Amino acid sequence: DGHTLHLSDSTPRDIKEVSQTHSYYVAGQNKKLLPQKKLSAYPYYLVDASQSSNYNIETVINTIRKSNKQLGFEDTKTKVCVANYETHHFATLESLHKSMIEKQGGFFLDKGIRDILSIQMTQPLSDYYPVIIVISDHIEKSILLGKFDSFLNAVPAHNYYYATTKNNQFEKYSLVDNVDKIVSYETSIPNSQSVRIVKEKEEIVAYAKDDETPQVIHTKLDIVNKNDTSKNKWLAALEIDRKVSQSKLNANNRDKLWLEALQSSFINKTMCPLTSYLVLENEAQENILKQKQDQILKGNQLLSLDQDLTNMDEPSFFVLIFFTALFVLYKKKQLKIGFNIE
Repeated sequence: DGHTLHLSDSTPRDIKEVSQTHSYYVAGQNKKLLPQKKLSAYPYYLVDASQSSNYNIETVINTIRKSNKQLGFEDTKTKVCVANYETHHFATLESLHKSMIEKQGGFFLDKGIRDILSIQMTQPLSDYYPVIIVISDHIEKSILLGKFDSFLNAVPAHNYYYATTKNNQFEKYSLVDNVDKIVSYETSIPNSQSVRIVKEKEEIVAYAKDDETPQVIHTKLDIVNKNDTSKNKWLAALEIDRKVSQSKLNANNRDKLWLEALQSSFINKTMCPLTSYLVLENEAQENILKQKQDQILKGNQLLSLDQDLTNMDEPSFFVLIFFTALFVLYKKKQLKIGFNIE
């Protein structure tokens, strides 16, 4: 209709104003003003040890050494994760050679990738980042549950993973979109990438992608902040996004964080991945929606937004006995009628 809506701020922002929540918004045009740093890659091989694989330690190690030579990676800096329905991590090729892992179950590629990225998240300011390379005869049969966008702060320099092939090429896959679709075929993989340094009071707090796209970065995701009800909508929106990310990564507090993200979204009238704006036809629908929101704001996290608000009380024990007795009497009467007919 001739109107343009800009979702990112067109003026430079000071990242210090959101420092108390361990969350940072970096405007795209601000990135070029941030200090630049180069990170080095190291290979993290993810090996298929499922029942249907041709898993063999000697063959795997030979494939790793051959791939490292082609890509320019060092064997001494190589790490390996062997996966079926479990994952086993090895810091050296020597420790892998001594392992005794049996082929079993399916190839849980999703768990292997999440494991590797989770390890990297424990050292977010490392000078190194993992390049995940899958070794599998049937990667198309692997189990993938979804994209890995919640982990991207762990690898801001590289949002792809790869798989070996038999013709010295590597299949390239995205960690963000269509994670099971081949992006391209590569004969080389970058062994270093540049990032932008995000600082607060001269202290390095995070790395940002070295591009011109706006970016939200959350640090210290093990720290759960209180709901932000301040009038600063930027702070509130960042905290909501933080809780959504934490709910995906923290299995122990997932329900609590999910509920808090919903509550904050309603209170601050800020849409997030868990909520949306609805166009209502009449006042009755609006009242029903407000009742459901009130239920959530009161902490009823078991309430689904599409379920009826009127909960049916469970029938009492005596009512159950009454109906059971009626059923038995009915059956006896039917049986008596049957005998009379004969």
